[in-house]
Amino acid sequence: MSGALLVCLVAAASASAALPDISQAPAPLSDGGITAVQMGNQVQLQFPSQIDVGTGGGALTISGARQDTTVNTMDAFEAGVNGAVGALQYNFDPTHQHWHYLALDRYDLRMHDPSLAEVARDQKTGFCLVQSEDINPSNCQQKNPSALSVSETINPGFSDVYDPSRDGQYIDITGLKGTYELVQWVNADCRLADTGPANHTWATVLDIDATANPPTVTQTGATPYWNDYYTALPNKCLPPETVRPTVSGAAQTGAVLSTLPGSWLERLSTDFAYQWRRCDPAGWACADIPGATSPNYVPVAADVGHTLRSRVTGTFAGSTEQGTPQDSAAGAAVTTAPPQATPTIASFTAALKTLRRISIHNLTRRGLNVRVHCSRTCRVSIDLLGRGGVKLAHRGALLRGAAGHTYTVSLSGRAKHIVRRFHSGNLKLLIHLKSRDGERQTLARTLQLKR
Repeated sequence: MSGALLVCLVAAASASAALPDISQAPAPLSDGGITAVQMGNQVQLQFPSQIDVGTGGGALTISGARQDTTVNTMDAFEAGVNGAVGALQYNFDPTHQHWHYLALDRYDLRMHDPSLAEVARDQKTGFCLVQSEDINPSNCQQKNPSALSVSETINPGFSDVYDPSRDGQYIDITGLKGTYELVQWVNADCRLADTGPANHTWATVLDIDATANPPTVTQTGATPYWNDYYTALPNKCLPPETVRPTVSGAAQTGAVLSTLPGSWLERLSTDFAYQWRRCDPAGWACADIPGATSPNYVPVAADVGHTLRSRVTGTFAGSTEQGTPQDSAAGAAVTTAPPQATPTIASFTAALKTLRRISIHNLTRRGLNVRVHCSRTCRVSIDLLGRGGVKLAHRGALLRGAAGHTYTVSLSGRAKHIVRRFHSGNLKLLIHLKSRDGERQTLARTLQLKR
């Protein structure tokens, strides 16, 4: 498709199918629909994306199923691959209204220099995998959030194309100015079976001025540093993102179960809401447990013989793209604690305090002061995140007793270089806290940058 940024992915239909080489797509002849668009107080870099399946192998097919609609999220599976290869969720936004396969691709904005420092990441949730030549209302269970199963296929020699107007397909470039490389990377964590990671990426060089009115973006025609960098990578597979919440702890009365939202939500959401749910022994027919709305939960007698799930809802300013609550997998059925065990209650609480607005000058020179309070001894992990979850700084500590402490989170030289590229916009503060007995809290704050 002329003008689209192409990323190629090839999957085998069976073990006996010959896997073709993945050909790199040609550069677009124009800006290819890459635009800088003012959306409220945010400037978005919007771009087309396309996935091609080569002609020499089999189809790319992703399927998912659930027993009933009390569980929102489906595990995703690919033929020939053991275990889940991610997750599927229904997207209620009017520009989609179908089931998406999550974490298939990623889009990075990086410096156009040998450092290739990552400046920002995408907000895209995923794809309804269907070849663009096959427009059919039944594809991806369109307008059917109650579907119990879904199967999505791109046949050999066909493509799936998303135009830039789709909600959620963008990178936040508010306040950014300069020359950058837009890198598109499909199957980045190699969770899908295909011919391998060679040529999973494509890049182009852009001149961006998100401070102009209106904001501007143009392709320069320069050669991306990314091309040689990616070719030289010994391992071209990234660690996978956790796209569903995870639960830790023993499934027995009196023990504490704790929820982590998952790296997918942590990267994008500005806040988290929790709801524990009681399910049948197989993990279905779930119902909310009244009052169980914290990250932690202690199973009671009524839970014995049942499985538990934790549901996490993220908050995404200005977009409904990712609004579907995410359900954890079901754990083991709850058992009764041994007689010698002492039942506990989930009583661990935490809080943070920091400036909501911070100048770029003060952040790069002095760092960020964060006051953290725990109701008892806790391990503290503080991350300062840039656009799309790019990690700018980290600080870890042990906070002893029921106490508070102010920590200074300092930026590295590379992080300072990234932050100074922005004239305005938001950063995110993400804090994980864990008590000695395993209870957890995840706190998030949005910070506004100013000159």
